[in-house]
Formats: sequence, structure tokens, C-alpha cells
Amino acid sequence: MPASDAAASTSGVVDTPAKPKALGLRDVWREFCRSTTMHGLRYLVDEGRTTFDKAFWGVSLLITLVCCTALLVHMYERWLISPAMATNELKMQAVWEVPFPAVTICPDTKFKNSVFNLSEAKRRLSHDPDDRDSLQRNVDTVLLHCDDASAGRCATLTDDDTDFLTSIAPQIGDTVRGFQWRKSRYTNLFGANETGFELWTPILTDEGLCFSFNILSPDDLFTESAVKLPSSEEYGRQPLRYWNLSRGYSADAPLESTFPARAMKGAIGGLGVLLFAPVGDMDYTCRGPMQGFKIAVHSPAEVPQMQQRTRSMLGEELLINVKPSTISTSEELRYYKPQDRRCFFPEERQLEYFKVYTKRNCELECSSNFSRAHCGCVAFFMPRSAGVPVCGPAKLECLREAAHQLEEQELVGERELLAGRQPTAGCNCLADCVALEYDVELYRATFDWERSVGAWIFNGSDFIGMDCARVTINVKDNAIISNQRSELYSLEKFIAACAGVLGLFTGFSLINIIEAAFFVSWGLVAKIYHKAKHALCRS
Repeated sequence: MPASDAAASTSGVVDTPAKPKALGLRDVWREFCRSTTMHGLRYLVDEGRTTFDKAFWGVSLLITLVCCTALLVHMYERWLISPAMATNELKMQAVWEVPFPAVTICPDTKFKNSVFNLSEAKRRLSHDPDDRDSLQRNVDTVLLHCDDASAGRCATLTDDDTDFLTSIAPQIGDTVRGFQWRKSRYTNLFGANETGFELWTPILTDEGLCFSFNILSPDDLFTESAVKLPSSEEYGRQPLRYWNLSRGYSADAPLESTFPARAMKGAIGGLGVLLFAPVGDMDYTCRGPMQGFKIAVHSPAEVPQMQQRTRSMLGEELLINVKPSTISTSEELRYYKPQDRRCFFPEERQLEYFKVYTKRNCELECSSNFSRAHCGCVAFFMPRSAGVPVCGPAKLECLREAAHQLEEQELVGERELLAGRQPTAGCNCLADCVALEYDVELYRATFDWERSVGAWIFNGSDFIGMDCARVTINVKDNAIISNQRSELYSLEKFIAACAGVLGLFTGFSLINIIEAAFFVSWGLVAKIYHKAKHALCRS
């Protein structure tokens, strides 16, 4: 027998391996507080501490935990409600990387007296009852452009009525008698016939029949279901070439022959337009004393609203310096819901009447749909499908009421969106994730065209009975301001920010989770072991 075995046998004591000590919940908590690296916990269980010391550290830890929790909740709410933010950076890039703006011109003269004389028509209505029906309908149609439109009686108009409205309006040849674009000049004055009208697109806005330069053609702007102007079939049909709103110009796009045309800095790349207004067609009873033109500078991919745009008065030269800016969105935000990032990419939302999503196009379409639901018809300038009636003067009050109700619903929807909920009211026309904006600077001067005509050696008969204005649009800088919408908190940034707050207030780290798991599991194992041992001994 080995000596060790003999000794053991002699003494009657056998060495056994150490067994886990039974630990209660309080024992596990004390051991964890003594061993952990988290701030302040060991002061709660030190045996040498007085009751006051332990109470002080307990209150301090509680206050710290409350502050830490409040910050974490605030960060979580910001992450949920607003995961994206916009940052401004001056991006130096060639200005030809963005399109020259679309320029829309609307004459204040809404009908040619030589085609339809409103004052004469009103006189005939009071003296010639036999021609009342058709003439009254024409008067009601024209009154849509006038300040006293509510005097009309007609509730709805047909396509024939809207065609009549555009047929009596000044056409492109009456309004734009000459313009210069880049190196080319176009005019129908002095016997010339270089009109360049194919570069202009007739478009119906809230100011009636207008003419847009460098805007997408109706085929590229509107869907098949939208009613288009008959005159748009004649000119203004340049196809889209090398550009779309999402990606801009393609890598292989040439400097010239793109559409929309590229922007170029200065007068050499600008647009100058000579505008005419026949004095005999001005009707001061319809639109009041303001006569001239309204000018809008906007993205080529959207229909402008003209009510609050720049005005060019007769006898005035207007210089518009344009400063383009772009809005872009980082690719990381594509994985967020549109309501979270607060914008739509152009391909994310398909509109009924527009091929290209922009916030303004969406709002115009929403106004049309809401007016149709509320009034049974839409305003003459709103997009619509075939068969949808146009509101006549008798429905103008209904249209105003619908616009007011829609504005209230938009406010409710915006509040829901800010609260992190899906909007249930309004149009839900979020901002553009990719957009073009054109800020303008205006400079005005007297345009003494009569003395200029007198000094020319050409025959000035084209100017007899006319009043004129001149508008010049130039791109000001090569620097383009880029507004970048990027992630405010990605998941990684959110976790890192939370870890930083926890570390600052409590000294918490990932190793503390492992510590807690270790002490809890060790306590459970010890408890299970001793329960099993006790059960075996009793048996």
C-alpha cells in the first residue's frame, strides 16, 4: 500500500475537491459590487462604511442613473423621430453639372381684344338676349382670369371652354418677339423669321397660358392620363436627353445638345428675352392697373405656381442673377422609411399626373384631387384626367374653401409626422430627397425702348401700338451650394453614443454585462449544487 494511502487510512480523513459555496441573492449582489468596475457600487457594500456613507452613495448613484436614463431616452426619441439631418457645404463644382433653370413667362394680358372683347361682350349680354347662352358661357370662361370672377354664373366648364380660354390668350409669337440664348439670336422683328419657338413650351398655370423655356416637354413631365394643352402638340416638344432628376447628367453626356440645357456662368450662357404687350389688348377692367409680365425661375422638372413670383413691369429691364443649389441624400438613408428621413426619392412615389416626383408637383396634384372630391371639379390650371370637369366662376368660392380645408389638414399631417406617426391627413407630400433649387437676385432699371427704336436705322413699324420690357437671366457663380441630408444617428452611431453616456455616468462597459452574467450564473450553479447534495444526503 502506498504511504499516502496508508496515511489517509490511518487518519481516517480523505481529501475532496472544493465544492461551490452556496450563495444567496444578497451574497451574489455583494460579491458583484465588490468586484465590478462600475463606479460607486462597492461603496454600498463595504463593511467599514457607515450608514450615512452608504446612504450618500446610494442617493448619488440614483441621481446619476436617473440623469443617464433621461439622456438615453432623449437620444432614442431623436433617433426614432429624426434619423436624418441636413448639413450645408459649399461644393465647388462646374456649374454645367446642373441644368440651366426653367424660365416661365406669363403676360398680365389674358386675352386679345381683337379676338374677344370682354367689355363689348358684357354690353351685348345686356342688349341681345338671343345670343345669351353661348356668349354668357364665353364671358364666364374669361372671367376666371379677372378680379371679379365671382360675378360669373357657370358652375362647370368643358374642354371646349378651356380651349377657348387658351385660344384667345396672347400666343408665344405675340409675347416673345426676340430672345438671345447663348450664341444664338432669334427674332421675328424687322422681317426676320428666326423665331426659335421650338425652344418654348406653352403651359397652363394659375396665371393662365404661359410659356416656359428649358422645361421638360409635356411627354416627359406628364403621364398619359393627364390632359395636355392642344398647342403643346405644335411646339415645345424637345425630348429628354442625358439627364434625369435622380442622377443628373450621365457620365457620357456632351456639353452641348443636352436637354434640359446645362447651366453656364455669366451673360454668355444666359437668356435674354424681349417681351411685347399690345396696348390695345390691355383690359384694365379685368386685372386692374398692374400690366406687364410674371416671371418664374424654377426646376425644369416641375410646373411653377405663379401667384408669388417675380414681376416685370412694362418699360423696365429686369436682370435676374441665379444661384443654383442642390439637395442630395446619402445612400444610407435609402434604407429608412420616407417618413423617418422626411423625403421621397423621385422613384419612390408615383404620382397620377406627373412622371417626376417633386414636392410642388405633388402638392399641385393633391390640390386637384382634393378640389375634385370637395367641389366635383378642379381649377382650370390643375392637372386632371379626361372627363373631369373644370370649375367655373360659380364654384370659385368652393375652391377657396377646399384650399383652406386642405391647408388645415396639412397642418394636422405635419404635426403627426413630427410626433413620429404616419400622417393620416393632408397630402403627405414630403420634401425631395434629390432636388434643384434656384435662388435669385433681382436688379431693375428703366428700359427706354422708344428712344432706342428711334435711334435704329431699321423700320420701327413692329413697335407701333406696343409696350415692351426686357428680361435677362444669368447664372451668377461657378460655386454650387450643396445641401446634404445624411444620417444623424446610424445604428452604430446610436450604440456608440449610448455607450459613451453610460460610460460617463456609470463607468458601464460590455465587460460589466459579462461580470453580471458570471456572478448570477455562479450563484445559480452553487445553489443548484447544494440543493442536489442536500437531497442526496436525505435520501
